[in-house]
Amino acid sequence: MLSLYLQWAAFTDWVELKPEEEPEASREMVRAARQWLALDLTNDAALDRYFDHWLQGILSYASDRNQST
Repeated sequence: MLSLYLQWAAFTDWVELKPEEEPEASREMVRAARQWLALDLTNDAALDRYFDHWLQGILSYASDRNQST
């Protein structure tokens, strides 16, 4: 699942590029993990909402599907 990889790569980048924000990043990682564990992994709409929230909303990751060409 590419989105999951991208999400955790973005979390890693957050800590590496902004070490002063590590406590906040760590709290958000725990929150993301707890939300992941609560998801129904068979519900595609729920997975889409989860990744949209974390990748675009929290981590400001712009995917190709959200960029205009």
